[in-house]
Amino acid sequence: YAWSGGGNKVIRVDLTADQGKTWHVAELQHDKTAKEGRHWSWSLWSVDIPVDPNAAEVEVWAKAVDASYNVQPESFENIWNLRGLLCNAYHRVKVNIQRQ
Repeated sequence: YAWSGGGNKVIRVDLTADQGKTWHVAELQHDKTAKEGRHWSWSLWSVDIPVDPNAAEVEVWAKAVDASYNVQPESFENIWNLRGLLCNAYHRVKVNIQRQ
C-alpha cells in the first residue's frame, strides 16, 4: 500500500532490491472514483523485482511520490523525533528467499 496524505494522489511507487542502484516502477491500482485532491485511501500497487539468483536474503526498499512531487526521504536521520510523528522514510523489508 502507498498513501500520501492531504488528499494527494500517489503517482508513483519505486522499489529496489540493490540498495538504490536500480529502481523499478510499480503498477498502481487507483481508486477511479476519487476526485482530484480527495485521494484519502491507500493505493494498491504491484511489481516484479529481479533479485540475485544466489541470494538467500534481499532487502527491498520502497518509496512513494505524490501528485505534488513529495518523495519519501531515504532515512530517518533528519526527520526523527521523540514521538515518531511524520517519520516517513523509505520502507525497508528483508525478504528470505527459499528455493525448491
